[in-house]
Amino acid sequence: MRDLQALLHLTPELLGADGPRRYLVLLVNNAELRGSGGVLTGIGILSFDEGRLEIDGFSSVHDLEGRRPYFEVEAPAEYEKRFATYKANTSLLLNTTFFSGFSGCCRGVRTYLRAAQRGSG
Repeated sequence: MRDLQALLHLTPELLGADGPRRYLVLLVNNAELRGSGGVLTGIGILSFDEGRLEIDGFSSVHDLEGRRPYFEVEAPAEYEKRFATYKANTSLLLNTTFFSGFSGCCRGVRTYLRAAQRGSG
């Protein structure tokens, strides 16, 4: 019950009551299991401002990867040690879900997207 009360208390802030909020949404498919739960299939942005929702577009991971130039994200040493044999490199955005745990996946996606932004503009 306390968790629900805490969530209800935060809801206005999450929905942009005190200023615009943007959330990166990662779509995963657990039919192809990975360290973070499933293979990454899509990415999108949700924005909230004073309770109004705006969907800033969702893209297939394959559409994003098809853009050139390609960008590589440096993988943690433990990741390379475990998965390099399987060619699970991080030059493919969809492979960022090989990271164990969701926070590792998010770091990989964030790094990849930042590299792509620097390279495109």
